[in-house]
Amino acid sequence: MADDPNRDILPVKEGSCMDTIIYPIDPRERHLVCKLDRYQLEDKYLRLLDEASNLKKLSNCQEDKIKRLGTKLIRLAGNPRLCGLTLDIADDRNRTAALELENIKLKEKIAVMRNQLLSHTMSGRSSSRSRNLVRPSSSGIVTYRSENNRMRAPSCQCIIGAGDDDNDMRNYFIKIEKLEAQKKDMTCRIIELEKELEYLTNNRKEKVAENVEYIRVWRQMKQLNDKLMTTQEKNITLTTEINDLKTTLELMTKNNQEIAAVLSSERTRIAEIDDQMLKAKNSQFTLREKDEQIRDLMNEIKILQQHNNELIMLTSKYGQMELENIELKKRLYDDAQEQQILKIAFNNEQVNITALKATNEQLLVKLQEFQANIDVLTAQLTSLHTQDKKDFTITVPSDVEQCKKCCEMYDKIMQLEKIGNTRKDWQSADKLVQTIGIAYTRKQDTIISNNEDKTSSQSLLKEWKINQEANGTSVLSREKILKLLDQAQINIPLDASRITPKKECTGILDVAQKHRQVVPLEKLLFGDSNC
Repeated sequence: MADDPNRDILPVKEGSCMDTIIYPIDPRERHLVCKLDRYQLEDKYLRLLDEASNLKKLSNCQEDKIKRLGTKLIRLAGNPRLCGLTLDIADDRNRTAALELENIKLKEKIAVMRNQLLSHTMSGRSSSRSRNLVRPSSSGIVTYRSENNRMRAPSCQCIIGAGDDDNDMRNYFIKIEKLEAQKKDMTCRIIELEKELEYLTNNRKEKVAENVEYIRVWRQMKQLNDKLMTTQEKNITLTTEINDLKTTLELMTKNNQEIAAVLSSERTRIAEIDDQMLKAKNSQFTLREKDEQIRDLMNEIKILQQHNNELIMLTSKYGQMELENIELKKRLYDDAQEQQILKIAFNNEQVNITALKATNEQLLVKLQEFQANIDVLTAQLTSLHTQDKKDFTITVPSDVEQCKKCCEMYDKIMQLEKIGNTRKDWQSADKLVQTIGIAYTRKQDTIISNNEDKTSSQSLLKEWKINQEANGTSVLSREKILKLLDQAQINIPLDASRITPKKECTGILDVAQKHRQVVPLEKLLFGDSNC
């Protein structure tokens, strides 16, 4: 059995192998197969082949299992010791089963006796007390302590109610204790038998493993011996074949040497012919290359001639362009100088504008001061008119009228000067935009306009003087106007109701400042001493 290499090593039980499952063919799949392409059919065929190979492998594995189980059965039947142990274990199991059945029967008897005791105790009591009694729970394992705890109350009542039942109860409890002791002994015996079983099973497994290894080694040895025999036979046949091949090799080597000599002579001839052909081809290639080089050189010469002609033309054009560039540079230099001159003129004009603005501001301040002084004079004149009606009945109105006329003439002159200043500002802006020649003409225009303004102011002064002369004796002299101004600025006190914030500053001025303010008034009103 062990020598058989076809048989399995491990034993196998009967009935462990499952029957192969045969799937019924679906008619829908047959209908679908007709519609498939060749490529899909081939794919399906290959898949089915793979499944068939897998099923064969599974069947082989199952057959191996069956063989192993068979060997196990045979070994168990051959070993009498194992059979005896298995029989002892079976007897012990039967005994334990019988004891468990007896225990179940005894438990049922205990339950019946308990119910009888309860019914016996319940009959001697009243209905009110019987309701308060606690019934024992049937769930859980019944032990000696649990029975004692449950039966304490009724046992005491039974002792009170009936003294004859004590002996029966004691006998009953003694029986229960004996049964529990037997139960413990049986459990200990079962544990010991289980341990023996485990020990025997382990020994049996070890022996089975040793036997399996022994069988494997034996089979391997037998297979190796068979292989050795076959290899020896093969070696004998191979040695005979080698000797035959050696003889054939010697004959072939002789023939090859003769053929090699003939081939070497033919190769030398072919090499000489090839050298001659190569030389002829090389000479042809060199001739072609030289012809191509000559053509390329001719083309290059033509191209160079064209380039030279173009360069000559460009040099002539380049000279003209240089002359034009020099002229343009000169123009740019002149333009830059003109721009610098214009910038200088623009800066000068800006300085002049700032100076004119400063002078205009000063004149405006002076105007305001003059207006304040005129208001003061009018106030003083009114006060003088009220104080001395008798002495100055004729002179005071004429003086006031003359002062008013002077103020009106002064306002006209200042307006004309403002118009002249605005014209100067516009003319300076035009100068900055236009060229130097146009600026020169505009300067002349501004001079003419200034002269016109001066002539207009002089004409107004002359008209004023003529009007004064036409009035006759009412014209004030220069000395009288100065006296009136001095009196208005220094002597007469001012009314608080007619004083503005600007008038408050006039009382703080010194005598020198007052004199400076009076001098330009004299010049504006009377001009030079020659007029």
